[in-house]
Amino acid sequence: MDVILPVLFVWLLNAVIAVGVFVSLFTFGEPVTKPATSASVTYWRHRNQADVYLRRVCAQSLLTYSFSASTIIRGLMMEGRMSLRPGQWLGSVI
Repeated sequence: MDVILPVLFVWLLNAVIAVGVFVSLFTFGEPVTKPATSASVTYWRHRNQADVYLRRVCAQSLLTYSFSASTIIRGLMMEGRMSLRPGQWLGSVI
């Protein structure tokens, strides 16, 4: 009984906090920023820069992956552990 009461109190406190957060979200909603504010402009500028960066990094990692995979497949083919069917392109194996 000495252990159960503090645990129940913590659970009750967490439940009250969670309910309070949900009530405030459902009552007031999330704030909507106006598109012309400096915070909004800064956010969209950084988001667009992040999208460009991620596209570039993904393209570079794709090239690295395809080079690595083709190198491994080429090595397996040279050892005779793997062969291509007639008309099969090496890129379809990767």
